[in-house]
Amino acid sequence: MELVYTNGCTVTSLSVDGKESVDMNMEDFRKVIHKIVDEIDDFAELQSIFMDFVECNGEIIDDYQCSCCGDYVTTHKIKI
Repeated sequence: MELVYTNGCTVTSLSVDGKESVDMNMEDFRKVIHKIVDEIDDFAELQSIFMDFVECNGEIIDDYQCSCCGDYVTTHKIKI
């Protein structure tokens, strides 16, 4: 399976074996995502996918600035 991602200018393209993702049905694209996750052997990489998903799709339930170091702390939550 060949995956290609192109981004820039006016183009964003995700293709699977030469077929644009927008031309795929949802079930076939889900199979691609499952295959991607199944191929990952690095726990940190799986954690990164988890974090991106929750951050992009969840709701912010806490957001504050640390009084000790000044860093911003944000907590996201999603129920699936």
